[in-house]
Amino acid sequence: MYKSIYVPVDNSDHSNRAISCALAMGKAFDAKLVGCHVYAAALHDYRFRQMEYTLPEEYIDEVELERQRKIHDSLITMGLKLISDSYLDGMSRLCGESGLAFEPRMMDGKHHIEILKDLAGSNPDLVVIGALVAIFLVAPGSAEVRHTFFSPHDMWQSFIGNPKKGYYSV
Repeated sequence: MYKSIYVPVDNSDHSNRAISCALAMGKAFDAKLVGCHVYAAALHDYRFRQMEYTLPEEYIDEVELERQRKIHDSLITMGLKLISDSYLDGMSRLCGESGLAFEPRMMDGKHHIEILKDLAGSNPDLVVIGALVAIFLVAPGSAEVRHTFFSPHDMWQSFIGNPKKGYYSV
């Protein structure tokens, strides 16, 4: 039924609950899991430029500012990629322990925009998103939330009772 399950990750409790649900479903269907993390390096660059006027006078020269911007961009991007790697490594380890294939993805930009772009290009069978009080199952290409569960246990109990009841395949 599901060959590819997509999970945006951010190391929050909500995201980790979504990973747990996706792992359970992945095991049931021998599906590949795709983990995605979006970081916002461009936002940091924007904020850095906003604060430039507070720099000491020796750094306000345009040539020196450009040099500092490049250094800052490089360090921020590298640091945010390392954070993304650490989030995705956790999911990769869990997939490995469960015998499931895993594909990590990371990108720079605004979270919802980049995730939607990635979904449009990858076309997974199922998307599992952790949120404040629920786990949402949505069909790619649709803004409609098909199912809301308040715990992985509730989701799994409903699902194993009748995998097609109330579910859809894309």
